[in-house]
Amino acid sequence: MATSKSQGMTPARNMHLRFDHADTVAVEPAFAVIRSGVEIARGGSGPNSAVNMKQLGTGGWRLRITFDTHSNISEFGDLLNSALKAGDFRLAQNIVLQYRNRPPTDIPGVVVNPLAVTGDPFFVLSIPAGQGYSNSSLNDDVATYPHAAPAGGVTPMNRVAVSNTTFPANTSFWTRFEVPNNGVNTPGYFKDFMFSDYALGFFGDGYCLLQQLVAGKWVIRDYWRIGSAAAMRGHHMMLITPHVNPLTGQGYIQFEADVADGSPSVNTPFLATIATSNAVHLYTVQTLPLNANPSTPGTAATASGKVRVSHLGHWRMPWRAGLPRYLSPGTLTDLPFMVPFPVSTRTNFTLRWTADIPSGTTIDGKLYDAKTGAECTQTGGGTSYKIYTPNAGSPHYFVKFTLTTNADSSATPILWSYSVTRDGVLGAPSVTPFVVPEMGGILHNVSITGPERDPSHESMAFEFDDPTLAYPALGVRAGMRVRL
Repeated sequence: MATSKSQGMTPARNMHLRFDHADTVAVEPAFAVIRSGVEIARGGSGPNSAVNMKQLGTGGWRLRITFDTHSNISEFGDLLNSALKAGDFRLAQNIVLQYRNRPPTDIPGVVVNPLAVTGDPFFVLSIPAGQGYSNSSLNDDVATYPHAAPAGGVTPMNRVAVSNTTFPANTSFWTRFEVPNNGVNTPGYFKDFMFSDYALGFFGDGYCLLQQLVAGKWVIRDYWRIGSAAAMRGHHMMLITPHVNPLTGQGYIQFEADVADGSPSVNTPFLATIATSNAVHLYTVQTLPLNANPSTPGTAATASGKVRVSHLGHWRMPWRAGLPRYLSPGTLTDLPFMVPFPVSTRTNFTLRWTADIPSGTTIDGKLYDAKTGAECTQTGGGTSYKIYTPNAGSPHYFVKFTLTTNADSSATPILWSYSVTRDGVLGAPSVTPFVVPEMGGILHNVSITGPERDPSHESMAFEFDDPTLAYPALGVRAGMRVRL
């Protein structure tokens, strides 16, 4: 409870008023700028802001894959290098390699690379002469890892491949396939690509179905559309990128399709999904994975697991799959920021960043003077932070990041946010205190309110006369520090 006391001054009372006492004050204020992924490189992803970089739908920045653009995709040698080969799978009987799209290398000017020479290899079901369709030789795998196709299909599914490798958690994949061009009949559920404990299924009318294997049964997790029935006929590619935002611990799986014909992206409202565009779709993982304690942030969006491929039993569907390969290095340059007060060298800038950095990959951040374009002087640092000396008098700075992949280009770091902070400067002002009544003046009527639980409710008022002009500063200064 606040108390209030107001009275005139008693003669010979021992009360003094001190003006301009030299208490410690903030000579320079503290400063901080914090930018999340969606706020970084707001100038766009052009060469002035981003080189070999791509932004995820969740805001994080990763390295661009070697075949991010789908033009001439059958020409890329990097795609051949990143594909899973026949020796990487246990294949069903009658699955063979079929080389497609062989450019005419005898024509002058044709660019020769591994794919241009060999053609684009796809796995395809081949029925030898005199034989008919038969059950898959991988039915033993189906018994332990059932088909994901919904009930009601006309033709049963055929398990055509199971990877030999159990891939680690959070592994990214790509899959390519060709849908037979039958304008009379639009197929239903015709193919699925299984990774971790998920199955991504495709329908002929342009819809995708994501299911998760829970206690031996497939549970629907998401359902969205990537294109029309007409757009589904022909060649397609899907890039799958599981990732976790380390700021929140929330896991996501991003699906990036090459089908974008203007059809609406459809999401079932009861599922935790976000659609950023027709071509990019985000699935929000239902629970924090791989952590028994819900309060512990997740470390992976998908668990470890094998790759499995199934398609309609009577289809000779060309398909292939692999792991992305990333371009390196990649650079990301953010827009400048301004320190809104004169900067001295009394305290340093600290640049910190939050990132997911898989083994063998790196992220390096640097602070630059926006006027000179030169890196500021670094005085210390660590794995995810650096300490810089400000350039005295320079208010504008910017941050640039360099990302690199691992030795075989199979992993990418993800940058989520960064901050630049600077501690304030404390000091005692250079002043000469004036004390009443020792140095002159007369103190009258003192009023004090407080103490209070809320200090903003505390107050003091007094009357002060200076008949001899002993303290002329009172007539020219609007405010000063006072202690009673």
